[in-house]
Amino acid sequence: MVEDLYFIDGVITQPEPLQEATGGRAPSEGECPPPEHSQRIAVLCAPPSSFCYGTSRPRGNLAIKMRHLTVLGYTPVVVSEHELDNLSEEERTELLRTRIFPKQEILANVEQMTD
Repeated sequence: MVEDLYFIDGVITQPEPLQEATGGRAPSEGECPPPEHSQRIAVLCAPPSSFCYGTSRPRGNLAIKMRHLTVLGYTPVVVSEHELDNLSEEERTELLRTRIFPKQEILANVEQMTD
């Protein structure tokens, strides 16, 4: 996808709960939250050269892209190509799930600990 001349590897639009989007009133049947009450997540897959040496800190064009995407209303999620190269398909899926949906991962861990 291209958003204001940026290439984004993946975009996820996650609606907020209707209670928050509708100001606390009960949602009517079939009602969806308005687009301004949605969280947009931009998934960026970056080469190792886009990070400071030996760290996961973005540099240069990647850092600027992340700042601009934040201003445009996106939550940038960056994954290094190097991380993905060394993983199986299942491990890649799990890595992306934990990076994109960290709240669900925390809830799943809490539920496992209480069982």
